[in-house]
Parts: sequence; structure tokens; C-alpha cells
Amino acid sequence: MSVFADTSSLYAAMVRTEAGHSESLAVFEDLLNSGRAIQTTNYVVLETVALLQHRIGLDPSEILRSRSFPSLRSVGFPKISMTGGLGA
Repeated sequence: MSVFADTSSLYAAMVRTEAGHSESLAVFEDLLNSGRAIQTTNYVVLETVALLQHRIGLDPSEILRSRSFPSLRSVGFPKISMTGGLGA
């Protein structure tokens, strides 16, 4: 079974001064140690990188090279057609 990571959990795990940092980091470490997949979307990665850059001034390339993001598997959303609704 996989777990979905949202922006708030990623941000809290990566920023020591954020409320819930210790708890969020512990959850991620437990998931990784148990071999469970952690999934997110490109949108969540982008939002997290933007928050880290804006709030604490981290370079986005350094954030993406950190050991946190390679553990995530990004899943996409289905394409949305203006005439046909959801599509593949």
C-alpha cells in the first residue's frame, strides 16, 4: 500500500522550525524504513519547492537534489479535455 504526501507534510518534514516537524519527519522515516511507497503529484512538489524557496530562501535545485525528494514517486492527474471531461 502506498501513502500520499501533501505539501504540508513535506514542508513540515523539511523545515526544523515548522510545527509538527519531528512528527512528520518520524512518519516519513518509518514509511521509508518499512518499504512503503510515498506518492505525490508534480503539483505538490512544485508547491513545496516554491514554499521552501519563498519562506526560507532555499535554491530549488538544491531542494530537488536533497535526499527527501528522490524517495517520492510522483503521479500525474488525468488530462482534462474541455469538451470530453476526464481522459487518459
